[in-house]
Amino acid sequence: MPSRYDVDMLYICSTPYHVLVALCRIVVNKEDADIVICSDILDGKGLTERLNASDFVKRVFFFDEADVALTPLSSMLSKLFLRPSRTRRAVEKVLNIDVFGYRKVCIFHDVILLGRYLQDVGRDFLLLEDSHDFFKTVSQSYFGKSLPQKTIYYKLRKLLNVGYFPLGQSKYAIGVEVNSREGLEIEHRCIIECSKERLFTSISAEVFNDMYMLFSYGASLPCLSQCNNILILTQPLWEEGLLPDKESQLKLYGNMAKNYYEQGHSVFLKPHPRDTVDYIGLSNIERVMSAHIPIELLFLTGQARFKEIATVFSSAAKFPLINCNLNVMGIESLKKFQSKEGDY
Repeated sequence: MPSRYDVDMLYICSTPYHVLVALCRIVVNKEDADIVICSDILDGKGLTERLNASDFVKRVFFFDEADVALTPLSSMLSKLFLRPSRTRRAVEKVLNIDVFGYRKVCIFHDVILLGRYLQDVGRDFLLLEDSHDFFKTVSQSYFGKSLPQKTIYYKLRKLLNVGYFPLGQSKYAIGVEVNSREGLEIEHRCIIECSKERLFTSISAEVFNDMYMLFSYGASLPCLSQCNNILILTQPLWEEGLLPDKESQLKLYGNMAKNYYEQGHSVFLKPHPRDTVDYIGLSNIERVMSAHIPIELLFLTGQARFKEIATVFSSAAKFPLINCNLNVMGIESLKKFQSKEGDY
C-alpha cells in the first residue's frame, strides 16, 4: 500500500452529505486532504471520478465493500477473537491507502466496515456527526441499537475490548464533533462543538453551484421558486425494519403526496440516499428528485423555495438554513402503515 505522508487529512464518507461536509471543511480550512468514498453511496464510483477531475480535493479513492472477501465465522469465540485479524487482511487487499500516513483520520459512520477496520488496526480517528444534530436523535434511527447497553455481556466486552464499539464508544475515537452539545444521546470524554451553520455560511453560493454540478453529473439546477412547492423527504423505513415492506412505504409517501396535491400544492419528493424504493410514476408528484444530491445543496445554492417540508423524522429537515414550514410527523405516524390494512 502506498504511504501518503504528504497529506494532512483523510475523510471517510459513506453518504453524499458526508462528502458535502468534507468538501466544505476542506474549502473553509484550506486543508490538504484525501477522501475515501464508500460503496454505500449509490453513485460513489462516478462521484469519485468527477471529484478527482475537480480542484476541490487532492485525491479521492473509491472503496467497494463488495470486493472485500469476508470469511463467515461460525462460533462466538471465533467471531470475537479471529474476526478482527481476518477483516483487517481482507480490507487491506482492497483499500490501497495507508491510514497511518495521515495526521488525522475523520469518519462519519464508525459502524461501517472501514470504521471497524480502523479499530482493528488501532488507528485513532475523529468521529464527525453523521447529519445535522444526529446524535440528539440517534436512538430513533437504525443505529440506535449500537448505543451502550446495560447488559453484563456488553460491559464485559467493553472491559476486555473485544468486538466493535461504534458511535464514539471505541477507545480509538479520540473525539466526537457535533453541531451542538445540548441534548446529546451519546457520551464521550472529548465532545467538540462545530456549528454547521457557521461552516456553510463561510462558503459562497458560486462554490456551492460548482459542488452541485459534481453531484448532479453536470446537470443544471432545477427551478424551484414557486411559493406553493412542497418537498417530501423520504427515509429507508422498510430497510430499517420500521415498515413491513416496500408497498407500505409507497403507500405512506403516496398518501402524503395526495393530501398536499388535493390542497393545490406542487409536490416534489426527495428520496433518502439509502432508500431503494422506486417512486417514479407515483401519483400526485411533480418530480422525483435525485437521491444522489444532498438536499442541503439546493438551499445552499439559493435556488430552492418551498412552502413546507414534510418528513417522518429525517434529520435533513433540521438543516439550519431551511426557511420554510416543517411538518415532522414523528415515528408514531408509522403505526397506520405497519400492517397492510393500515390507512393514512
